[in-house]
Amino acid sequence: MAALTTDLSDRYAWAVARHVPPALRADIDADVHALIEAAIARQETGDAMQAERDALIELGDPQRLAAEYTGAPQHLIGPAFYFDYLRLIKLLAAIVLPISALAISIPQILATPDDYLAVLAGTAWATAMVAIQLLFWTTLVFVLLDRHASRSRDMRWRPEQLPRAGATSQRADAAFSIIAMAALIVFLVWQQLGREIPFVDPQLWRAWLPIILVLAALMLVLHALRLARGTWTVPLAIVHLLADIALLATLIHAATRSGLINPAYLEQAGLPQPSPWIIVALIGAFIIGDTISIIADLRRSRPARSTARPTKKRHHHDQHHV
Repeated sequence: MAALTTDLSDRYAWAVARHVPPALRADIDADVHALIEAAIARQETGDAMQAERDALIELGDPQRLAAEYTGAPQHLIGPAFYFDYLRLIKLLAAIVLPISALAISIPQILATPDDYLAVLAGTAWATAMVAIQLLFWTTLVFVLLDRHASRSRDMRWRPEQLPRAGATSQRADAAFSIIAMAALIVFLVWQQLGREIPFVDPQLWRAWLPIILVLAALMLVLHALRLARGTWTVPLAIVHLLADIALLATLIHAATRSGLINPAYLEQAGLPQPSPWIIVALIGAFIIGDTISIIADLRRSRPARSTARPTKKRHHHDQHHV
């Protein structure tokens, strides 16, 4: 066996040990030296220095070897979450980016209606920043899940994870609603605290806007529960419909006290004061459409539940006769 003639072996063993917990370093250091000596013995060259160097090349990157000792993942997002990650990225990109582009462009168009090039450039740049943030935070969440949840839970796919009838489109609708409610909450707070002249009438912050924010947060939670279950349940749907009614009632009452849009903002943009009832009518139409959609989703999911029961009874009946 060729002798170790340089400090390369000690440096390699130290490079491996520094990436493992302190309690394991002494044992791993001795084990790595044994691996190096065995690798040197396999070399056919008569030059001891070259044999040692070739042995270290054979063992490879010391950080990779340390990961093999500790079992640390050697990937950013592993197979347990990879396809969920891709599905969510595609869904969020299809929903968030168009909404963001629209939300970013409308204030710019109102502020500079004649400078379309500046509006286009500003919208493109801001939307690209939203896309980067979306990718970063989504990736970070999945990296943390892959490092922790995949070790503590059995991540194997099971037939119970198959969506119920009508649940596929409902999951997409629920994700869209969650993002819409979150965007509404962020916009209302940002335009009040982050702008010198807010878009919404500041007088509404005394009573009505806090109520609207609470209702929007409630709807966000309801849609998150809907997303987790894959479909509406009757209690969730009833609570959401009541929240819709409360939101519409709040807007109607606020419209009797205010124009809803800040007059100072309209004056700065050179726009006339629109009737608040136009805004109420638009939001009311959205709420009515949302109500119809909820009822339709409930009716679509009912046949799946009704057809499952006779099957169970018939199976029990067959067992009785056998």
